[in-house]
Amino acid sequence: MFGILIGFASLYALSRVVRGRPLHAGPGGCRRAWGPPHRRRGRRRGLDGFLYAAFRRLDTGPGQEKAIRGAVTEAADALHALRRELRDVRSPAADALRNDVFDGPALEGAFEGQRARLENAQIAFQDALRTMHENLDDTQRADLVRWLDRGAPRRRPNPDDGPYR
Repeated sequence: MFGILIGFASLYALSRVVRGRPLHAGPGGCRRAWGPPHRRRGRRRGLDGFLYAAFRRLDTGPGQEKAIRGAVTEAADALHALRRELRDVRSPAADALRNDVFDGPALEGAFEGQRARLENAQIAFQDALRTMHENLDDTQRADLVRWLDRGAPRRRPNPDDGPYR
């Protein structure tokens, strides 16, 4: 009689482990054995996630989204090019500090590329804001202004997320 009970308990435990649901995990454990799936699955990240949340919040149409997404992507590309240019200045800055005499002209030459990239980024950012202004209606623009003044909303911590995020 006890052998049959132990066999069924072992079979049940084996089926739980095979399905990926250990017996000990619950809402407070490392893995969730029941409840809704983890909230971070499917969450969009980066620029696409930001734009998705902004479009959803502003209730924009597909035409508006396409125009704004193109302008913001161009501005982001210009900023990435500026960032790459900033990385390229590290070597001349290290050389200027490494020498016995400070070499200002060599460092100034490295800054010239940054100035050009910064101007391109500023123009792209201004074009992106102009495109947003042209494509959003008054209420959407007011919501966006209020959002930008206040800052992007932060995600409140969820106690069900557990210690590992």
